Amino acid sequence: MERQGLDRVLDAARRGLSAALVVRGEPGVGKTSLLGYAAGSAAGFRVIRVAGVESELELDFAGLHRLLGFVPARDGRIAAAPAQGGSALLSALSTAGPRTASALAWPRSSLLADAAADSPLLCVVDDAQWLDQESLEVLAMVGRRVYAERIALVFRHA
Repeated sequence: MERQGLDRVLDAARRGLSAALVVRGEPGVGKTSLLGYAAGSAAGFRVIRVAGVESELELDFAGLHRLLGFVPARDGRIAAAPAQGGSALLSALSTAGPRTASALAWPRSSLLADAAADSPLLCVVDDAQWLDQESLEVLAMVGRRVYAERIALVFRHA
C-alpha cells in the first residue's frame, strides 16, 4: 500500500494542523501493516490505538467510550468542556440526556485538542467497520471539524 497519504497526515500534525485518513482495500493488501507503520512513524506523538469490536456494534457510543479511556481527563476536562457539550458527553457515557453525534462532536474535538496540547496526537482506529454507528458519526464529525489542533486520525475500514 502507498504510504504517502499517511505520511502527509502525520506531517500535517507535526506542522500544527489536523488531518484524517481512511484506509480501505481488499483483504490481504496490508491495511493493518500500514497502521503499524503509522504508529511506528509517529515519533514524538501521543498515540491512541483502538479497534472496533463486533460484539459492541449495537452498543451506542461503545467505541467512543473506549477511546475516551485513553484521553486524560486532566482537571475535569470532560465536565469543563463547553457547558452543553460537556453535559452531552457525560450523558452519552451514562444513560440519560442528549445522545446525538452532533451534540457530542464539539466536546470530543475539545478533548482531543487538549490531549494534543503537549505533543501531536495520532488516533489509530482499526476495524472501524465494527464501531457502533454513533461513535463513527462522532469521529467523522471530529475529523471534519478539527483543523489546527495537531491531530492525526487514521481509520482502517474493511
